[in-house]
Amino acid sequence: MGLRLLRLLLGLLALGLAAGASLAEDAPKVAGRDVPPPKRTRTVLPGYPPEAQAQGLHGIVILELIIDTQGRVVDVTVVRSVPPFDEAATLAVRKWEYEITKLDGKPVSVLLTVPITFALRLPEVSRQEGIPELRQGATPAYPSAKGGGQVTTQITIDADGRIADALVTEGEGVWADAVLQALRTWRFAPIDEPMVYAFRLEAEFQPARADRPQKVALRLSGLHKTAIAEPPSDPEAPTTTTAGPEGTPAPAAPVPAAPATDALANAPAVATAPAPAVSGPATIPPPTATAPSASQPVAPAPGEPSPAKAAQPPTEVLAVPPPPVAPPPPPGLPGVSAVEGVSLSLGVPDLVTGRRPSPPPFARLAGEYGAVDVKFAVNAAGKAAVLTVDGPPLLKPAAEVTIGSWNFRRITAERLYLTATVTYRAEGAQASVALTPVGAVPSAAPPTTPAATPVPSPVQ
Repeated sequence: MGLRLLRLLLGLLALGLAAGASLAEDAPKVAGRDVPPPKRTRTVLPGYPPEAQAQGLHGIVILELIIDTQGRVVDVTVVRSVPPFDEAATLAVRKWEYEITKLDGKPVSVLLTVPITFALRLPEVSRQEGIPELRQGATPAYPSAKGGGQVTTQITIDADGRIADALVTEGEGVWADAVLQALRTWRFAPIDEPMVYAFRLEAEFQPARADRPQKVALRLSGLHKTAIAEPPSDPEAPTTTTAGPEGTPAPAAPVPAAPATDALANAPAVATAPAPAVSGPATIPPPTATAPSASQPVAPAPGEPSPAKAAQPPTEVLAVPPPPVAPPPPPGLPGVSAVEGVSLSLGVPDLVTGRRPSPPPFARLAGEYGAVDVKFAVNAAGKAAVLTVDGPPLLKPAAEVTIGSWNFRRITAERLYLTATVTYRAEGAQASVALTPVGAVPSAAPPTTPAATPVPSPVQ
């Protein structure tokens, strides 16, 4: 009996060892360690996510693939995540195929690590001589609409090459939206002279044909430079007048003028006192009377014009025009949100980083759901600061922490006031962000977070 039991145990042990060996043989072999990396026979390039392209984002996603004995990718794991690109990389890699890997003449599955690099190429732009070189930016994404379109945009750039203003002068709809989204990512080479640069971007969306795929042709032209006028060197310098023949004042003594810029080198002299910009010639008012001198009679003879009140010859003043005022920016476009579960309304800038809204655990346990309205301010650096929170008590702290973590992409320095409505449901949470009306901007200080519920001490 004992011998029979011993044989049975030895048999089970042998079966276990055989099963373990079989499992070890079936486990994927690590490429580069157990087997050479297999050669890829079919490649599908990932698509560049439009929201990432609009923001000029790039990064490297690292994936871990399991390739079966037929050379097909059967499983994909994201080892290094870059949120805008994970899904695009995974979808493409699942369609890849490899040569069959064999070990001792038997096909085996392989574990392979693959990095996927997402990098934006500079747009192909033809430009007029003198327009600064484009150093950064994305090509406008071709809309899903049928056919093609043309968009013309007037662009003004500042000294460091950033786009200060962009106004669509021709084109509309999805075509204009695609151009404006791409222009948010553009940056030109810095300008090394005191000039304002303005030029025209012409974008032609060319549909696909038999001989070529769809294309966006870009051209920069119509360069216009305007000098940044400097103030005169001594605006307080007095002018001296002396009496001329027959009581007519002599021309004023010349005052040395400040060196003129290239654009003003041949311009006529202007009055040293600041003059308002006018569309036509203006006249300088007659100088006020001065104290009588020995060469000037105290009381003129009847009928003789007074030197102090003699009519002055009209003097033309050519006011140097200031740099042209850039046209107002186009109507606000919905910003691009890189945070899952957050939608942005017209005029709200891009949301770059931050927490996504999620129902708090205590609210889930209590079954409390609903909407929370949060008014907050965004400073020039893009950081959100909560001002007021209104909603169910168990949801308010979570909404305040979520919105306080947000960072927006700012291109202007003024403080921006926004309102977020966070809706909590059993299946998840969503947030929508809109501009706060001027009359609804709160003036109170940021709210204080409700005190945490004290934790009872353990029972002794």
